[in-house]
Amino acid sequence: LLNELSKIKNLVAIKQASPNLGLCKSISNKYNFLSLCGNDSYIFELLKIGYSGAISVLSNVFPEKLVSVYNKVKEQDFNSAELMFNEIYQLISSLEKIPNPIGIKYLCYKMLNFKNELRLPLINLCESEAKQLNLTLNNLLEVKI
Repeated sequence: LLNELSKIKNLVAIKQASPNLGLCKSISNKYNFLSLCGNDSYIFELLKIGYSGAISVLSNVFPEKLVSVYNKVKEQDFNSAELMFNEIYQLISSLEKIPNPIGIKYLCYKMLNFKNELRLPLINLCESEAKQLNLTLNNLLEVKI
C-alpha cells in the first residue's frame, strides 16, 4: 500500500502511529514522502533514524520540551536528546494507559487552565487515574522542565 501511496504526487507526508516500532522503522526514508511519528513513545527513536518530525499528544502541554528533543536530534546530540526524552517518558507512558484524548485534556486542565469538561462518549478520568497522572506530572515538574 505504501508503494502505491508513494506514487501520489501531492502526498507529502505519512504519520506512522503503529505500536510496532519495527514497522515504524521500516518506512523511514524508504518512500518519497516525509515520515512523521504519531506515537509519543517512539519520538526519540524515530527522529534518530531520520523521521522528519512528530504529531505529538504531549506537545499540547510541553511543546518546548519536544522541540528541544527534536533540535538535539537534528544537531546529532543524541545523548542530550535521549536525556531530555527520558525526563518526559514516564508522563508519555502514563498518558498511553488512558484513552486519547481524555488524558491530554486532563493535563490541559491542570497545566493550561482549560475547563475539565468532556463531551460524550468521553468520560472523565476515574479518581485512581487522575491520582496517578497527577503524581507523574508532579514528579516531572520537580525535574524542572
